[in-house]
Amino acid sequence: MLNFILFRWWVASHCAQNMTITVSKKLMQQAADSVNKIRATLRYLNGVIDDKSEILNDKSTFLDRYILSALVKHENEIWKLYDTYEYHRVVTNTQNFVANHISAIYLHTIKDRLYCGDNVDIRNIRFTLLNCYKVLCSTVWPIIPFLVEESWQYYDPKRAFHQQNFTADPVWKDVDAEKTVGVALEIKRIVNQKAGSANSFNLEVEILYNKNNEEMQMLRLLQGDEAKVSSNNSELCEILQVQRVSLQPSNHVDSTNINVKKLELTLCARCRRFAVDNADCVCERCALVLANR
Repeated sequence: MLNFILFRWWVASHCAQNMTITVSKKLMQQAADSVNKIRATLRYLNGVIDDKSEILNDKSTFLDRYILSALVKHENEIWKLYDTYEYHRVVTNTQNFVANHISAIYLHTIKDRLYCGDNVDIRNIRFTLLNCYKVLCSTVWPIIPFLVEESWQYYDPKRAFHQQNFTADPVWKDVDAEKTVGVALEIKRIVNQKAGSANSFNLEVEILYNKNNEEMQMLRLLQGDEAKVSSNNSELCEILQVQRVSLQPSNHVDSTNINVKKLELTLCARCRRFAVDNADCVCERCALVLANR
């Protein structure tokens, strides 16, 4: 069965408008690696979603809404490519979406809230992950249906996936979330360049920007309280994956200056996210979560 799945993926990957299709061990190995990445992603998503994931709470984050909006865009693009028989572009777009949006941006960023957050956080994340799972299943099903059906039977053993009627909800399209998170991700790219190999949660980031810079003003929405200059638990901290962020608007600078400072901290043994006084205790957030369980 696995060889058949790989063969279908390889055919789709090279189904361009030319008469020559190359086959080699290297290309088949690339197909295997790509399919295994999708299988691993489906397995992970299947493991963290549950039947309580059907409702998005009003307290959803910008990042949750950003990914849901990206799902709408991705699904629309994929079905247009199917309609024009551009299967090789379906494969390429799917690989990029899984690697960049689902894995690198969302799954990597929300791990702390997923495993250490409160009930509202977990419900919103599971709702988002559930729909990542459904969109990924629906968009790759025409090429690798057996893999999708194998995965789906663990989520809904009563009905096969091809018996479902699922599409991303157009209401999820959120231009504001796309712009706001997009600005934060660009800041994150710069912070990562400056941080090098340092543990990002030992970093403090100061962003000095002109008051009239509209893009930088969007970041204040990610601080939670727009009047707050510095924060260690805002959504901006989560996206940047740092210990603390300070936003400093000024009339005396023309360009945005990003300063990264390494801190000597002891991190919570449970979440490895917030600083604590000593290694034997947990942070206030984890203490509260544990007390409510």
